[in-house]
Amino acid sequence: MVRLTMPAGVRLPGETVPHERMLMAWPTATRKDALWQDALDEARAVYALVARVIAAQEPVLMVANPDEVDEAVTRCGPSVEMVPLEVDDSWMRDIGPLVVRARDGRRHAVLFHFNAWGEKYEPYAADARVAERMAAILEFPAHQTPLVLEGGAIADRCRVEDHQVREGAGPHHAAIPQPHPLSGERCHLADG
Repeated sequence: MVRLTMPAGVRLPGETVPHERMLMAWPTATRKDALWQDALDEARAVYALVARVIAAQEPVLMVANPDEVDEAVTRCGPSVEMVPLEVDDSWMRDIGPLVVRARDGRRHAVLFHFNAWGEKYEPYAADARVAERMAAILEFPAHQTPLVLEGGAIADRCRVEDHQVREGAGPHHAAIPQPHPLSGERCHLADG
């Protein structure tokens, strides 16, 4: 069983619980051929529109490759906070930290190893560092797990899609059997 040393009573808020801000990543040219082909400009236009709409309701923090920040700022406007940070992809849900809340209200970042969906996409070294760097930017205590996982593998009610979870840092580790300690009716990370 995977156990994290964390404060007692740490919970993963449900996706419908109001949150402090939206985290996004700017569509990068890094994997243009694999992901966007001729639609990178259109993808950027949509991301900018989504960011501006969300920013009208809550703060948005967008990370962008340092050489793409100026364009991202121009397209997103002043209501979106832009942070230069190397990324390989724009799927923050999968590459960012899992933010949990302790009983005292403090937020903590749970970090998973990221391997670009089983090394399906190269490069991914920058994406593999995003969660840790975001935790530092947000000033959240970070807790590294031994699991290879993207945040999108955690479905409703925190069921873990077992084909997306691996223990260890490599891409060819055996699947963790269900039920997994991150699965269940309520999202609860073991008290440490």
